[in-house]
Order: sequence, then C-alpha cells, then structure tokens
Amino acid sequence: MSKGFRSVVFLVLALLAVGAVSAVDPDDSKMHPSNDRTGVLYDKIIDYLENMNAVQEHRHCVLGKGQRKMVDGDEIKEVDLIKLLVVEPAKKLRFAASATIVNPLGRRSERWGQSLEIDGTTIIRNSNPANPARVEHQFDKSTPEDERPSIVVKAITPFDDAVRMANGIDTVGLWHSGFAESLFMTNAVELDGADFDKDGNIVSNWRNRSTVAPVHVEIVFSKQVGYNPVRARYYLKQGERSQLLGEVSTTWEMQAKHWLPTKQEAAHFDFSGKENYVAFKYQWKMQDDFATDLIVADSNDWREPFRILFKEEWVRPGRGIIRLPEALQVP
Repeated sequence: MSKGFRSVVFLVLALLAVGAVSAVDPDDSKMHPSNDRTGVLYDKIIDYLENMNAVQEHRHCVLGKGQRKMVDGDEIKEVDLIKLLVVEPAKKLRFAASATIVNPLGRRSERWGQSLEIDGTTIIRNSNPANPARVEHQFDKSTPEDERPSIVVKAITPFDDAVRMANGIDTVGLWHSGFAESLFMTNAVELDGADFDKDGNIVSNWRNRSTVAPVHVEIVFSKQVGYNPVRARYYLKQGERSQLLGEVSTTWEMQAKHWLPTKQEAAHFDFSGKENYVAFKYQWKMQDDFATDLIVADSNDWREPFRILFKEEWVRPGRGIIRLPEALQVP
C-alpha cells in the first residue's frame, strides 16, 4: 500500500472514531475509540488492508478448489468447485476462470466460465475452449452495460471473504474486490466494542445501521497469524434475541513476506431452513513463482498452462488434446 493510500486509510478510520476520548495519548484517540479496549484494533485493521493491497498490487496467481453442500431437510446436494486467478498488473492483465463440477449418475461434468481482461479489453468464454461452438464475446469500457454479455465466472476474493457474510464466498462475480475496505472504511458498520480474549486475540463486535434488518457482526483477529481475521459471525437481531445467519473461518500462512489465506470454511442459514456450506483451499504463486507469459491472449485454452503449473489433472475437453502456442507446449 502506498503512503498516500495509507494516509487515506488513517483519515477515514479517524473519521469513524470522531468524538472518542483517550486518557493516554490525545493523538491515539483519533484512531482508538473509547469502546476499543485493545487500543490497537484499527492499527491491525490497517495492517490487514495493507497486506491485502500489497498482494493485489503484485504479480500473483491462485488456485482455489472446494465444495458446496446444500442441505434442505433430508435432501443433500453437493458440487465441486474450481477457481483460477492470474493477476499481472504491469501487463494490465487479469484472468479468472471457474468451474462447477457435478457427477450425475456417476458421469463427471464440468461447466467452465473464463474471463480475460488485458489492457482494458475483456474477453469472455462461457463454455469449454476446445468446443468449436464455444461462446466468446469481447468488449471494452466503451461498450454500454446493457450490451455486455453475462459473465458466469465465480470470484476469488479470499481477503474479502474473511470478513464478509458467509453466503458471499461463492457468489457470482469477477475478480474485483473491495468488500473488506468498504466494510471498515465507510459508515456501513459501527464498532460496538473490542477487547482481548485469554489468548491475546482481538474480539471485535460491529453492527450495521439498519433499523429494518439489524445485523450484529463478531470478527476475531488472531494474534498467532499477525492479527488477521480468522472468524466472522453474523447475527440478525430479533427483539432481544439474535439468530445466527452465518460464519466464515479463515486459515492464514506466511508466504513471500505476505500473510495469505489458504483455507476458508463457511456456513450460511436462510429463513426457509436450508443450510449452505462452502469450503475452499487456496494455493498461491507469487512474483517469480510463475512465468510472465503464463496467460497468452490468443491461446486456445487459457487454463492449460495454469493446470500444468499447479500439476492439476482436471478434465480437459477434446479428449485431452489442447492446441497451444508452440512456446507453451509441453515436451
């Protein structure tokens, strides 16, 4: 995160804490509201946002593999999920792909969506790239919104997912993020209080400003992983009672001098009685861990070099015969 961006973060968080009083240091009172008994909560939030932005501003690629389970009474539906992401800021390139995998009657079926943004132009493939009848669209910023194709690519936003509502982990969208920043840097939520638990973790409690659907949020920042958020629970307040809506837990590991989310599990409960569970494991490649030409715009299958890099064996169309540029062909 640049110094300018960090200054903006401090300014916004300071505005959130207007009116707070600290008996220790007048300067700290701008960042540490009186209902923050830790005195460091906002500092740790800034560290979290800085780490997130530092990762997003550098070359990286991510493989996410997981499963979604839906329970409705005695009926249980399960699907496997794959998500891919490549970010090359210097080349103004972002590639995202996702697949929903089902096994009806024992026959595996994959449905992929792919989106490649390069130098302001976006190319969409909503079917398998080796299929001659695949759907492919191209547009840029000048294309009116109502003329753009629908995009069926699931997002990879694990930093945002660490603090969002549980049902947001497997939402439809592109690679763009910003939920975590908007949550903490706007008046969308208000801090009710924060304190240390017996293990030195920060347990913070927040609430939205809605009088129609008041939501209480508990976010735990763990001391063991650099005070990154490891659990977020959301409750809907009904009178004097609170109903659990969902929970997200996140596992973090240090890699390439950054804290990276490597596993997430979420549960979401709706008012019809249905239960939804999502679990993902993430593998990361940072900076020099992968070639700068990993994604080639005119390649027949953008996923194939990614599959080789991570040594994956997901089903490929065309009976495994992929037409790649000669430079990317495997001996």
